[in-house]
Amino acid sequence: MSFLTLRRLRDYPRLIGAALWAAWGLEVLLRHGWLGGLGQVVGGDFITLYTAGWLDRFSPGQLYDFPAQAHIQESLIAPTPLPGLIPFFSPPYVALACRVLTLLPLPAALVTWWGLTLLLALHAARCLWRLLPSSLRSGPLPFSQFLVLVFSFFPFLVGWRMGQNHVLTLWLVTGILEMERAKRPLLAGVLAGLLLYKPHFALGFLILWAVRREWQALLGFGVVAGAWVGLDLAIHGPARYGEYLALNPTLMGLPKVEGFPAFALVTPLSLLITLLPVASRPLWAPLSSLWLLAGCLALAGWGLRHRDERLPARMLALLFPLLIAPYTQLHDLLLLVPLAVLWATFRPSRCLLYTAVSVYLGSLFLPLLGTPLRLALPALIPVGVLFALIRCGVLQRDERGFPSHKDAKTQRVV
Repeated sequence: MSFLTLRRLRDYPRLIGAALWAAWGLEVLLRHGWLGGLGQVVGGDFITLYTAGWLDRFSPGQLYDFPAQAHIQESLIAPTPLPGLIPFFSPPYVALACRVLTLLPLPAALVTWWGLTLLLALHAARCLWRLLPSSLRSGPLPFSQFLVLVFSFFPFLVGWRMGQNHVLTLWLVTGILEMERAKRPLLAGVLAGLLLYKPHFALGFLILWAVRREWQALLGFGVVAGAWVGLDLAIHGPARYGEYLALNPTLMGLPKVEGFPAFALVTPLSLLITLLPVASRPLWAPLSSLWLLAGCLALAGWGLRHRDERLPARMLALLFPLLIAPYTQLHDLLLLVPLAVLWATFRPSRCLLYTAVSVYLGSLFLPLLGTPLRLALPALIPVGVLFALIRCGVLQRDERGFPSHKDAKTQRVV
């Protein structure tokens, strides 16, 4: 008898979700000022974005001045002591967008952000669930159970706790998939342009649009990106972009900084850096550039050979930043939710079921194993997903993708 019974697939995520959300609730209840019960700042990543917005408004020249960032963060959570700076490493135009956060006091802004995150998650989940085959929606995966899977997925909760923008990313990516499905490439490009706060999340789509000559999608992206970056340049000038580029070696060295959560990084390059000695640090930046270039060329080459493979291409676009970006964290694994939905739409199988269960559990336990070792073990997850896509024939143009007689029975379980 298979361990993955319908009852276990239904009940275990509910138990895991209840435990994780109860832990988060206790952390908030047992907090001391801005310090949660675990000794970490509640909404730490949101405070970083809020700080960037404040500096962009009142002291734009100090945006990448770490002592200035620390001073603002200390003043925002005072009298709670700041355990350590969470630095702002995003491009300058992101700080311009973060100005809107500072229209409210920090506590009200964070609560508002959490509420908006919840609404965006519900909407994205509804859109993704509707893409699933009817055999799943009317069978083992009703919308309530799909919500359980999303909200109990550890990367979701990690990002929620820190006030991250991972759900906004999920919502925009879901919108891109919806617009492509509706054959509205211009709007898909506009949504990709809004992803510019983490440009590597749009890069996979851009490469595939370029090799398929989808000019409307590229136009939509270009208009939004040009307007956003152009406005920032008009207000602040180009000087901050040089400062931002100069931070790349510092960013690459973060996994080796004492106290930095290297165990939460999810790209193969991150895992490699946590394995390498500190003496090899001068090699990390050029290695990152070579890895990125190789990944872009590989995706472009695949796209040229498989121009008609729309769903597999979208899956690769979602997986791309988790494989090639130099700095992608655990909460960004939320992108694997729409990838799994596309996989189920394209090729439901037991292989998908095993992969989804492995990702779900791996995202929970690999960070725990990586913490004492100071290794980015979650990087094994996107690599494993890529191998699963290859092994299960999803990236190959053949007939193995269509459910066999054996897999027809599996669809009731996936």
